[in-house]
Amino acid sequence: MTDSRPAEGPAPERSERDLETLIAWLRERIDECAAQSTGLAVLFVDYDVVARLDGARGFEAGSAAHRCLLDRMRGQVLRTQDALGEVARGQMACGLFPMHSAGVARLAASKAMRVLGEAIPVGDTQVHARPAIGIALYPEHGETPDLLLKHARVACRAARDLHQRIAEFDAEQEDPRARGLFLENHLRDALSEETLQVAFQPRIELFTQRVVGVECLLHWPDRNRPPATPSELLGAVESTEIVNRVAAWLLHAAVRNGADFLHRGLNLRISLKLPAVCLRAPEFPDLVDRALHTWPVQRGQLVVTFAGLAALGTKPEVIDSLQRLRKLGVKLSMDSLGSGDATLFDLAAVPFDELRIALGQLPKLASVPRQEKILRALAELGHQLGLVVVADGAKDPAVAARLAELGCDHAQGSHFGLPLDAAQFIGKYEGGN
Repeated sequence: MTDSRPAEGPAPERSERDLETLIAWLRERIDECAAQSTGLAVLFVDYDVVARLDGARGFEAGSAAHRCLLDRMRGQVLRTQDALGEVARGQMACGLFPMHSAGVARLAASKAMRVLGEAIPVGDTQVHARPAIGIALYPEHGETPDLLLKHARVACRAARDLHQRIAEFDAEQEDPRARGLFLENHLRDALSEETLQVAFQPRIELFTQRVVGVECLLHWPDRNRPPATPSELLGAVESTEIVNRVAAWLLHAAVRNGADFLHRGLNLRISLKLPAVCLRAPEFPDLVDRALHTWPVQRGQLVVTFAGLAALGTKPEVIDSLQRLRKLGVKLSMDSLGSGDATLFDLAAVPFDELRIALGQLPKLASVPRQEKILRALAELGHQLGLVVVADGAKDPAVAARLAELGCDHAQGSHFGLPLDAAQFIGKYEGGN
């Protein structure tokens, strides 16, 4: 049998490549940086060859490739005074000290890219590591080992999308998944502490310029953190066990306030967006039914958009839940047509009542004639299927002025009105203002 393990290098001494040892080394070098007025660099290296070998040849081959690359980094790239730490299978981190400039760190990263990118013999064939390298510098990108490693890893993730596959840390590279993790934890607390809120954004009928609906947006105020968008909040919980709790809270808040608006003479469509994964729960239509019976709203007043519905496909249980919602009088809105998340054939497979067209990618509609033609065609398609066509995200006055002519029925976005709390919304729009 042909040996599928890479031909290079014995197993390394674990103690020399332990991540905790690297962290301790970084802590000591940081102290020396202050005394010597010099710098320090951390390289974070990620290579997918290990995972590819795990799947193709087995874990022994993947582990051998990982050791091979560690050996190359230690023997051909790093200086004797530098440090190396094994982060995980397919990942390593290096500390470079002293480091007098970012340019020197980039030279080291380029050398590492060249050395690690050389072919690795595996049995009777060869594989390539395809590494990506992130760079973080002390003190510019962090003053602790933890921050330097974190930011080097963030830069490494950004490097995967670059031709040279090397990137220096920039604050704009922050991993949105990490932000989502913290948002999830904060939303758990917010549910327990009852600090979630809902904001209300008006929807305009373009022909009459009247307010005919309201979008109910999940809102969580926190003075200590940048505000999260409603989409970020829902995205943070859509794959967690609290998704149905958050959805239930938003649903009841929307219907409760919609009933209050109706009591005050504001007969508006109540629109809200929920994660499509809610439809996987057979009891979800019952949850909606309870909300509609708890708060006195009119049949057909509630409009629900399910974010990510296209990813679920047309599974029987999903279609069944949607049909049950229709029987309750709930109107269904198709979201994100125009942003790549939905397909035209979904319009036929799902009983939609409304077509929402995202305008986020159309900031200069009048200057790009083809965009106008596409928007008009989508609106015509929606009307042929008997759908209300809603332009979502209207920010630019010039774009907003063209929407009715291009066939849109309703529109919402910052041009027509910003999200308000319930009292502000009533104060502004009660009495037909």
